Amino acid sequence: MGKIVHIVLWKLKDTPEAQSQVEKIKDLPSSGRVVCEMGSNHIVGDARSQGYNWGMYSVWNSKEELHAYAISQEHVDCANNHVKPNTNGSLAYDWELPEGM
Repeated sequence: MGKIVHIVLWKLKDTPEAQSQVEKIKDLPSSGRVVCEMGSNHIVGDARSQGYNWGMYSVWNSKEELHAYAISQEHVDCANNHVKPNTNGSLAYDWELPEGM
């Protein structure tokens, strides 16, 4: 089984604290996470991005480790207390890379 790539896109609210609050998710402890990057480095303009203006991708050793992280109390609390109050929607997508990538 290959690594799992997890991508989340958000519609970040236009407030001074929104970015720093959403970025708290990056600092959560996570066994099995190889990479985690966040930002608004999208290349495509607003029409194609449908208002999603902030993103994160992370790479995981296995889908089991991603699932364990997703249901962890730290992740749930951070999502409920920092991410959701500062966003107007989200979209998540996961896929498995071929073995060896």
